[in-house]
Amino acid sequence: MKIGITIGDPGGVGPEVALRAITEQQWDTDAEFVLVGPPALWRQHADVVARTRPDLASAALALIDRAVVATRDPGEGTAARLGETNGRHGAVAIGAIEEAVARARGGALDAIVTAPLNKDGIHQAGSRYPGHTEMLRDLCGAGDVTMAFAGGGLYVALATIHVPLRAVFDLLTPELVLRRARHLDAFVRQLGIASPRIALCGLNPHASEGGLFGDEEARLLEPAVEQAQSEGIALSAPLPPDTVFFDARRGRFDAVLALYHDQGLIAVKTVAFEEAVNVTLGLPIIRTSPDHGTAFDIAGQGTASTGSMAAAIALAIRMARTGTSSPRRHGEPINK
Repeated sequence: MKIGITIGDPGGVGPEVALRAITEQQWDTDAEFVLVGPPALWRQHADVVARTRPDLASAALALIDRAVVATRDPGEGTAARLGETNGRHGAVAIGAIEEAVARARGGALDAIVTAPLNKDGIHQAGSRYPGHTEMLRDLCGAGDVTMAFAGGGLYVALATIHVPLRAVFDLLTPELVLRRARHLDAFVRQLGIASPRIALCGLNPHASEGGLFGDEEARLLEPAVEQAQSEGIALSAPLPPDTVFFDARRGRFDAVLALYHDQGLIAVKTVAFEEAVNVTLGLPIIRTSPDHGTAFDIAGQGTASTGSMAAAIALAIRMARTGTSSPRRHGEPINK
């Protein structure tokens, strides 16, 4: 299978981390990596790898020589400015994403892993998108997508993402919750669980405790639960959000549907800060990404952790296989 790795913002740690993640460990023999982005910028980051990890230098250069798909670079012939972003860096990141998506949709790539980009950089390049998720949605012609995260034995999808907390109450509808539950159910099935058990977070403390702390559970969430269950999705009734992640890690649930950004991400990042993976559900292609940013402050130093990138690559490979040969037991972490 072929796994595409986009370069991301070339001023950040993404390309360096990708090269190290690929070359510092043994991957399955059927996994072939394709680096998407300007070759000269990939080589610039291979020089960082050679300087900081001499043992990986030859493997990194060999990978670039055989596996780079060239994309446009407005500043061709000049090095990226490590530690900062600009319009050129943003254009490079966008071009790599567009090329990778086109190849994945055409069948030339089985999955893509996107290195981090910088929102200011892509905006300087003329993009209107706030990040990868919305860009990928439109490039793929997907009507609706779900942001999900994996790490530390947790698989968590978000009903709403980057919006003010006060807006969550207006955005949540039974239909939205149902769509997110469908995406999460399909995702976990793809990872080898025939009948996923999905926990639904309540919105209010104690999941409103029978209406004592609000009516949103009864009005917005329970109708979605009823419809999901009628479709064969094992979505729980709204549960107290302060205990549901603990129960999921102990094996009571296979995945959790959180209702807003911090409700889900605090849990994931607490247990898997350096190895969490971002997954976009609802696309016609497979896309994963390390759950960290460009880390401009350490770009070019060779000190960035490869844990999240390696986990993103491993998850992309697993998803590309459409599950595993032997479905895991309930309660067994998917991301080993």
